[in-house]
Amino acid sequence: ITSTSETREQRVHLFLAGATGGVGRTVLDQLHQLRPTLARAGVEIRIGGAFSSRSQLWESDGIELPQIPGALVPGGPTNWPEISHRVRSRPPENPVFMDCTASPEVSRIYAEILRSGIPVVTPNKLAGSGPLAEYQDIRRAASERGMPYRYETTVGAALPILKTVRELRRSGDRFRRIEGVLSGTLSFVFAKLAQGTPFSEAVHDARDKGFTEPHPGEDLSGKDVARKLLILLREAGYELEPESIPVESLVPESLRRIDDPEEFLIGLKEFDGVWASRLHQAKGGSLGYVAWFQGGRAGVGIREIPEGHPLFALKPTENRVVLTTDLYPEVPLTIAGPGAGREVTAQGVVCDLLEAISQRYGARRVA
Repeated sequence: ITSTSETREQRVHLFLAGATGGVGRTVLDQLHQLRPTLARAGVEIRIGGAFSSRSQLWESDGIELPQIPGALVPGGPTNWPEISHRVRSRPPENPVFMDCTASPEVSRIYAEILRSGIPVVTPNKLAGSGPLAEYQDIRRAASERGMPYRYETTVGAALPILKTVRELRRSGDRFRRIEGVLSGTLSFVFAKLAQGTPFSEAVHDARDKGFTEPHPGEDLSGKDVARKLLILLREAGYELEPESIPVESLVPESLRRIDDPEEFLIGLKEFDGVWASRLHQAKGGSLGYVAWFQGGRAGVGIREIPEGHPLFALKPTENRVVLTTDLYPEVPLTIAGPGAGREVTAQGVVCDLLEAISQRYGARRVA
C-alpha cells in the first residue's frame, strides 16, 4: 500500500485503555523501539489519551512513550462512556482506539467508537465472547463504516489462528473438528505435571513467572479458555452463546470462595495426590486442558491425550490448535507456538495496530 503522502510524516493519535497494565506498558515500549522503522514508513505515533481504571492523561506532548504510564493523573473511577464521548466528539488527526484491559465496561464502547469512524484494536476477549447480540453489533458497526476492528490476539497471542480460520471459511472449507490447547498458562502447568512437578507447585511457578492472572484461580476456572473457544467458533461461522460451551473447572469446590491468592495456593497442596493419581491413570498418554468442537457440540476440560495425537507433549506455555476440515481431513492443519507472556501478546497487538493504520489511513506497510 502506498502512502497518501510520500513527503509528509503521517501522525496517528493513539487512545490507549489499560496503559498501566502489563500488555499496555509493553505495547508502549515496543512502539518506542519501532520509531525508526515507523518513520521510514512515514508514520509517527502520538498518544491522544492514555487511561487506566483510576487515572488518565490527555496531553502527552514531550513525554516519551515508555514514560506515559507513570504520567497518568490519578482520580476517581474512570468513566468510560465519558471518555468515548470525548474521543468521538473531538477526534484528533488519524485516531485509533486500543483497549489493553480485560474490562467489560471498555468493551461496551467499541461499537459507538467504530461507528464514529475510529478503528479499534484489542486483546480484550470480552467483546468477542459476550452475548451474541453484542458481538454482532460490534461486527456490524465495523462493517457499516468499513472500520478496522482488530482482535487477532484474543486467541493464541501472536499466533495466526483467527486469520487462518477466517481464510479457510472464506475459501468455502468446512470444519469437521476443532481441538486446541488455548491457555499458555495451563499448558505450562500440565507440562510441569508431566515432568513430575506437583500440581500446586506447577501453578505457583506459573504465577511467579507472570503467566497467571493475579489470582491463579482465574486461570484454573477454565473460563478464559471457553472465551477463546467461543471467539474461534464465531470466527468459523457458528453463532453460539457463551452458555453453550460447558466448562470443567480445575478449582476444587473447597477453594472456590478463597479470594486470597496465597491462601488459595496453599490450599491447592491438598490435591497434589489427586493429580498425581490422575496422571498415573492416563494410559500411557498425557493430560491436557483441551477446548474442542465437533458435530455442533463444544466443550472445555481435561482430556487424556494419546501419544501420536497432535496435542501430545506440548512445551510449557505452548498453544496448539488442530483444525480437521474438508481440505485437511487426514492430516489436520496444526498451528502452534507460544501462547503466554506479555511480550508475545504485545507484539501481536502492535501488528494489529499497524495493519489498522494501513487499512484506515493508507499509510505504507511497516516492513
